[in-house]
Amino acid sequence: MAGDRDIREAVLSGDTYTRAKLSTRQVFPISLPWRIRACILTLLVTAFVAPATGARRHLIGSLEGEVVAGGALEPAFALIALAGALVTFVAGVFLVGLQYWAATGELTLEEAKRLLWIEDAATLLALSPGISFVWIGVGLSALGLLAPKLAAGLYTRGVRIYMTGSGVAAVDVWYTSVIGIGLAVVLTSMWWEVRGAVAARDVLSKAK
Repeated sequence: MAGDRDIREAVLSGDTYTRAKLSTRQVFPISLPWRIRACILTLLVTAFVAPATGARRHLIGSLEGEVVAGGALEPAFALIALAGALVTFVAGVFLVGLQYWAATGELTLEEAKRLLWIEDAATLLALSPGISFVWIGVGLSALGLLAPKLAAGLYTRGVRIYMTGSGVAAVDVWYTSVIGIGLAVVLTSMWWEVRGAVAARDVLSKAK
């Protein structure tokens, strides 16, 4: 069977990290590259927040007042999404570092298992409050864009999805989107650098 063949190849190859992964039960049974991709994708979806919210400026004006709609749009969910993006970025950078460590470090089996546990801890941090906060902001901005009547109906029940933050909690939706995209670019660049360094190292080791 393919699964048995993969296990045999991992054992014969001497890849300590792969052997540890086969013998360790993780909370999140997904590969490290896919965890990093999830962080990058989450940062990219922040691009949706600003245009989706801006498209409902007139609706926001009718619900929150013309003063709010006439100036910067600073709903509380913009800060939530921005905070989530920052946490996701930090977790993503950590995961990229772990990938480099797993690929280049001379790990013992116990060290490799410890690395897998750290992967899960970083992924948990990325999910909450990172990825989950971003998707809350994206979901609320999408609600107003795709279902404006529902958004207006929520206001009759006292649920103000466009409630403006105050003081440091007042973050323009464009800041959230621009910073989120910028963080996605930085994280992607760092990941490509690590993958390139690992690939070059593998080529040199095979040449020897």
